[in-house]
Parts: sequence; C-alpha cells; structure tokens
Amino acid sequence: MKKVLVILILFLQFFTGALAKSISDYKDVQYLGTNIDNVVNGSVPCVLVIANPEDKRSIIRYFPIGKMIYTQFKNEYTFCILNVNSPENAEYIEFLNPTELPAVYVINPSEMTFARIGKKYHNSRDMKRILTDMINENKP
Repeated sequence: MKKVLVILILFLQFFTGALAKSISDYKDVQYLGTNIDNVVNGSVPCVLVIANPEDKRSIIRYFPIGKMIYTQFKNEYTFCILNVNSPENAEYIEFLNPTELPAVYVINPSEMTFARIGKKYHNSRDMKRILTDMINENKP
C-alpha cells in the first residue's frame, strides 16, 4: 500500500509540479495537467479526460496515458484531467456533454474540432495507436 501511495504521489508531482500528499488534495482543483484555458486557446491538440474526483480509481487509471502522452507525444499533444465538479469547468462540461464518466476527448483547438474516444480504447496501447493515426492523417 505504501508503495502504491508513493507511485501515486510521483504521478501527481509529474502532472502538477506540486508536492501533494494524496489524490484527495486535488478533489477541489479545476484540473490536473495542462491548464484547460491554455488548451482551448492554444494550438496543440489535447487529450482531455473528464472525470469525477470522487472516483479516485478512474483518475489513477489515466495517469499512465498522461505519462505516455508527455513522453512519446511531447510536442504533438497535451494532457488534462478535468474535474467535473469544478464550477469553473461548467461551460466546458456543458459544451462537450459527456454521457458517462470518465469521458475522453481529443481536442484540436487550431481546427476547432473534438472527438470522443470510446471507453474500450481508454488504455495506453490503444491511445498511442489512435494518436499516431491522428498525427498521420493531418500530415500534408
């Protein structure tokens, strides 16, 4: 259990740069990872996870995907976990209108498009394939 907690803390530090004691410290924050406002106003596509912070297992499940994105797609994608309970996110949640949580989207702000990724593809291997395919589709 102690080893799991240490790994969890390292993941949280990776995403936020903060020294958190547990995932509960993030229950009331707007997002983890790239600032959602930077995603919307930026030019780099983002893998956006919309999740309920009370469902800690779901959030932890997406950390390996985030790590894979930051290491293998560093300049091509960003990663954000959006807190569905944060009032600051209400406009984003309403616009994307997820039917189930957690929900994963790939948002491309430069083309003003987004695509929902089906739940069965919410793993590092499938996400890597999907993101690689999306990059290849957009190459001239």
